[in-house]
Amino acid sequence: MPDVELETPDIDDVDHDAPAFKRWLALIVVLVTLFGATVAYLQSSASNKEDNAAREAARASIDGLGRQVESSTEYRYNYRAFVESKLVEQRAQIDRSLQRAAPAGDPIASLYSSSAARWEAIQKSTADLSPLIADPQFGEAADPTLGALADELDIPPTNARLTHSVQASESNDYGSKADQYVAVLTLLAAALFLFGLSLTINGRGRFVLAGAGALLTVLSVGATMYVFVRPVHHVSASAVDLAAHGSALTRQGKYDEGIDKLDQAIDDSPRFADAYGLRAQAEFLKGSPQASLGFVSIVDPASLEASTKDLQKAYDLGDTNDLNIVGDLGFQYFLQGDNAKASSLTHEALDLNDSQPELWFNLGLIELARGREQSAANAYTNGLTRADDVTSSTREDLISAAFVDLGLLTDRVPDTAGAAQVQKGRLAQYIARKDGDHGQDVPDSAPGASATDFSAKRDGVFVNDTYSTSSVDAGTPIENIWYYRSAGDQPFQQTAQLRQLVVADDPSSVFTTVSNGQCLPAGDYRLEVYAGSTLLGTDSLTVDASSLGGDFVNEDEGAQGFSLCRPTDWKSSFDDTTASVFIVAPDASASVGIQVVPSSVEFRSGNPDAIVSASLQELFASSGGTSQNGVQDDVLSGATPENAFVSLPAKTMFATLPDGSAAAFTVSFGPDGVLRSVLVLAKDLDAVQAIRDDMTSSLSFSRVVTK
Repeated sequence: MPDVELETPDIDDVDHDAPAFKRWLALIVVLVTLFGATVAYLQSSASNKEDNAAREAARASIDGLGRQVESSTEYRYNYRAFVESKLVEQRAQIDRSLQRAAPAGDPIASLYSSSAARWEAIQKSTADLSPLIADPQFGEAADPTLGALADELDIPPTNARLTHSVQASESNDYGSKADQYVAVLTLLAAALFLFGLSLTINGRGRFVLAGAGALLTVLSVGATMYVFVRPVHHVSASAVDLAAHGSALTRQGKYDEGIDKLDQAIDDSPRFADAYGLRAQAEFLKGSPQASLGFVSIVDPASLEASTKDLQKAYDLGDTNDLNIVGDLGFQYFLQGDNAKASSLTHEALDLNDSQPELWFNLGLIELARGREQSAANAYTNGLTRADDVTSSTREDLISAAFVDLGLLTDRVPDTAGAAQVQKGRLAQYIARKDGDHGQDVPDSAPGASATDFSAKRDGVFVNDTYSTSSVDAGTPIENIWYYRSAGDQPFQQTAQLRQLVVADDPSSVFTTVSNGQCLPAGDYRLEVYAGSTLLGTDSLTVDASSLGGDFVNEDEGAQGFSLCRPTDWKSSFDDTTASVFIVAPDASASVGIQVVPSSVEFRSGNPDAIVSASLQELFASSGGTSQNGVQDDVLSGATPENAFVSLPAKTMFATLPDGSAAAFTVSFGPDGVLRSVLVLAKDLDAVQAIRDDMTSSLSFSRVVTK
């Protein structure tokens, strides 16, 4: 056997730590693998919860749509039942009036009586058909607009919409958890790779790789603990229900009650972002005199602060994709004078949806406040362009809000008045050109033109102004923009009904008249006159508060065929004996009585003046009073079934009564053969005249047939 020479190995080539390293590494790999399995389970659980919440959100969305259709259908049914009941009531009252108007002993009186009885029986049978008829909470007396029932019926759809939002938010939270667990699994996979790679290297290099794997494992454990302990904030079903009821109360104008419900919802689920948004809306509207309008800008400082705080909370809780939250928060920071935040949030809202004209108007306003006139002009251009794409009613409200906001800006930053006026001129030109009859004739501008010799006055429920223009061509359409404020320390409001486009057929005498609601409120009125974008002139008028005191509301007696404005504390009642409506002061010191009596065929054939004179003398004689200034020609107002204005010739007598009080009797016999009588009673003739000026001047009879 030959000799073999063996080389003695270098001691450095012998890896004495390998067996121990491999044993420890194997143990670590097992632990990491088990931990990875746990993370995978957590990821699967979060993913399943994400899917469940997403399904619930989808179900709530579909349910909300169905409930919205159901709510709308139910309200339309109830409203139609109410209308039919009122029509039946009207037919019964008309037949009763015809019965009383028929000559004594005439057989036709019996026919009218039988007919009225049948209509009354039908009306009684309809009493339970609708809450608008049977439930005092929703009836005409408690809610003249009949909107409370619609708000109540909208609670289930609102509940479903809020549930959808809550479930979608939970789905996003669980989805975020699942995604983060996937990231942890990726780190663990990298750690296992490094552990495996370390087995292929001898010496100290293996410890570097194993150490890096260990570091990734530690990071994975920390990240997993962070994701695991981070809560998904659930919103309870009771909180959603409270928020839905709070929203309904807000829409009904019951702001304190609505805020109380929303407070309870937030106490129940403190991270309920939508509840903060709804409470912000209720707080803002509570402090605004514009609460009934589509776009609201004027608000008291305390309400603005509370509302902004809630909007910011909703934003911080994740409502960063809610256009209303982001856009409103930006505008409210403008109202607070924080133009930097206002600009940032408004741009953020435009990134969400740049088709909303109000956002562009808000941005233009903010840019004016920052002294950036060209940027502001560009923003208003974008807003006006997008305003073409909305409905006409929304467009009217948008332009009104833009006028108001520019007024707020100039009140806050007087130096912006000139730049703001340029944009007001553009708004005036834009809305004038939307007029279907004369918009195409509105000029771009009228350099050098002006309006002077203003003469403003109140006329019943209207404010009027007459003025002359110079350097204005005959036939030029002129836009009249009226503003209103209830007190001198308040900003001016502007609404669509306070705008009128008139054609200057005679530029030396232009007349404009507008109403401010059904009853003209006391306060300051201001007029701006525009030809195209050029401001021709301004005027102002103060309407004094009524000597009768308090606010006025419209008393709509549809069944009797008239409406008029009365103080809120005066109450009306129907007298079956005389078929008259009496509206009485709270202390019974004054009253207004109105009677509408259709005459018989024989009666209609008489001379109208003779009929009016005879009826007037009969009323006067029954009072036992003493005439003051004899019989005077007068006029009552009315409207045809097509809502065209009708002037009804009438005669009036003033009288002092035996007890020292005074009265005014007014009678008209219309072309439709209807005898209309108005009686005003008060302590003296001055009080009678005050009632005629402030109440009966707003009286308008309906359904006047002129042919």
